[in-house]
Amino acid sequence: MGFQISSVTMKITLTREKIANITTRITKLLASPTPTIREVAQVVGYLVSSFPAIRYGECHYRAIEHDKIIALKTAKGNFDSQMHLSPRAVRELNWWLENLPNSFTLIETPPVDICLHSDASLSGWGGVMTTMSTGGHWTEYEAQQHINYLELMAAFFTLKCFIDSLVGKQAKIMIDNTTAVSVINNKGTSHNNQCNDVACDVACDNLCEENSIWLTAAYIPGKDNIIADRESRNKNVDTEWMLNSRFLKLALKHFNFLPCIDLFASRVNKQFNTYVSYKPDPYAKHIDAFTIPWSTEDFYCFPPFSCITRVIRKIIQDQARGILVVPDWPTQTWYPMLLPILEQPPYHLPPSADLLIIPAQANLQHPLHAKMNLLICLVSGKNYK
Repeated sequence: MGFQISSVTMKITLTREKIANITTRITKLLASPTPTIREVAQVVGYLVSSFPAIRYGECHYRAIEHDKIIALKTAKGNFDSQMHLSPRAVRELNWWLENLPNSFTLIETPPVDICLHSDASLSGWGGVMTTMSTGGHWTEYEAQQHINYLELMAAFFTLKCFIDSLVGKQAKIMIDNTTAVSVINNKGTSHNNQCNDVACDVACDNLCEENSIWLTAAYIPGKDNIIADRESRNKNVDTEWMLNSRFLKLALKHFNFLPCIDLFASRVNKQFNTYVSYKPDPYAKHIDAFTIPWSTEDFYCFPPFSCITRVIRKIIQDQARGILVVPDWPTQTWYPMLLPILEQPPYHLPPSADLLIIPAQANLQHPLHAKMNLLICLVSGKNYK
């Protein structure tokens, strides 16, 4: 069968002969610009037969299989017809060449170190690890997708949020969707490319494979998935309001200034790719802007109105420089603190129906849109005397 089973290390590996055989066939396939469908099918067969000893192998063959199926349909079942391999299929073959010599699987699954829960609704996602929970809303595009895809995305986001606690661990994620459980445990699916892409993101791409995480998924009845379900159905959108990027671009052009980081944002409403979230977020660089120094990067900051005083004090304390967006409320206690740190007169934005938006709900208007005047301010803590 081409496998070695060690009762000492409790690992399953491929024999040297099988590794050499598969390597030779892959190298030949990559060297040919137009291999026959039969040659590709033979290589796929060898790859699949190696799964018991190749960790994450299931993630790295479906593009090759997909190309073979499409070519076979085009050739009307003629295995001797020639075909082309897509760039993704070539990347998968190169992954096998790189990982064949040293890959292995364990005879016994190690005990679970950490258990997580995830859930998805049509409005958002939720994730839980021990006593910590998080969640968020879908983008407008995501909200239109099938629930199976959303359940997989919820699992993916949950794992990314808590990745620092999972490195090198055996993790189990509980999901109340049997399709998502199956796709994760099989490390992909040939039935739906969209779900397969997410599963590959879970198993590979800086998650499980890159962080040495042994991941399994298990089913949990929806009635028992209480906290993750609650997070996924959080209807509070008050934290998702963002300044319409059209107005922000005009202001930044006026100031000739480009921030590097958004200090108060989420995956959905970030203005810049690098951002800080107020709770665990799958793509945030940091959690809680008040716990990091602001002087290291030029910032963009549109904080909750209740935090403006604290934000101005932080700017002064850290001697930071950036863009601060605040309402034009001269009677507020923080207003006199704002004036000394201005580098230029503020850029004024009058009331507008689309001044503040929520990306996932484009038709929703802010309750104060008819009377909200905003100031976009270029500020520096070094100006404060």
